[in-house]
Amino acid sequence: MTQNTKIFIALVSGFAIGYSISKLVDNTSKTIEKEKEKPTPKKSPKPKFEPDLKVVKDVDVEPINKSSDDEFPLQLGSEGERVKRLQIFLMRNLGWIRQPDGRFDLLTQNRTAKYFKVESISQELYEKLMLDKMVHDQRLKKAK
Repeated sequence: MTQNTKIFIALVSGFAIGYSISKLVDNTSKTIEKEKEKPTPKKSPKPKFEPDLKVVKDVDVEPINKSSDDEFPLQLGSEGERVKRLQIFLMRNLGWIRQPDGRFDLLTQNRTAKYFKVESISQELYEKLMLDKMVHDQRLKKAK
């Protein structure tokens, strides 16, 4: 290839590349102009939060009676400190799988049935297990 041919090819290639770039820049500038012409949506002002402060007087409030849920027998649906003590006992002796929460639910019932072979805890069994005592004093009484 001669020197003149190389120069011609370089010139044509440069022209083609320059033309492509100019078209790209031209299309980009047209797109930007179109976006500028579009009206921007107006933002509506945010409503101010004003709490409704009404004073309620003379309301009859019934006291919450938790002791009725914690009565014997401890069974499905019972709640309270006695159930929590039972769950702690089950955790120490059977490997409870969650944090004791004081609710006698299906998991507590299943663990109770597995360990004690009963579905509810009577007052006699509760006292036999000494669940009302400190945790380190909860030992089963050995038969003599």
